[in-house]
Amino acid sequence: LTGGTLVLGAGGVRADRGTLTVDSVITNSAATLQLNVQSATGLLIVGGNNTYTATSEIRGVAGGTVRLNHAGALGTGSSVQFVNGSVLLDLNGIGVSGRTITVNANQTGFLGNTAATKSVWSGNVNLANATGFLRAGGTNAEVEISGNISGIGGLQSFDGGTLRVAGDNTYSGTTSVRNGSTLIVGHSNALGSVSHTNFIQASTLDLNGFDIGSRIITLQDNAS
Repeated sequence: LTGGTLVLGAGGVRADRGTLTVDSVITNSAATLQLNVQSATGLLIVGGNNTYTATSEIRGVAGGTVRLNHAGALGTGSSVQFVNGSVLLDLNGIGVSGRTITVNANQTGFLGNTAATKSVWSGNVNLANATGFLRAGGTNAEVEISGNISGIGGLQSFDGGTLRVAGDNTYSGTTSVRNGSTLIVGHSNALGSVSHTNFIQASTLDLNGFDIGSRIITLQDNAS
């Protein structure tokens, strides 16, 4: 879908199967706008310089992907929420600023990068609930979160990706380095206020020249 303007009320854009690309400028009149993928192999590419002011809701079926193809793809609102499912928000080499990610109760948000260049999320992250996790990292290149990470949920790098955490963070959930991934420290408080870090399988915590203070590192599942 290219050219012109896509005007939406309640609801949003949903890719049921295959790939749907929306390069038209999206605007809306409701409080939320859903970026919805209803297939484990589905891909919704959002490529317009969008003007909607609503909260962007990332939702759908585990394995699906919402991919950004423009720095303004998430509109002009300040809030992005992972609402249901385990959909990957693929930054695709693009930097995003001025927005806060919120991971709700019983949700896992996936923030990734499948492009060859690093993506930086310079907005904040709110891990609002103890049962919520943000899993972040690049597939071909790294994801950096340079904003503040707060709340009581957990942070995980995952599946061979690279995550750089550079904020003065206050979150109190568990930090896990999973499945052959790399977590790079970019601030002495990057790993938040919790007193321990878990490693799951063969993974790397790169202290990157920073003193992270007194912390317990737990190796799990025959990890190294």
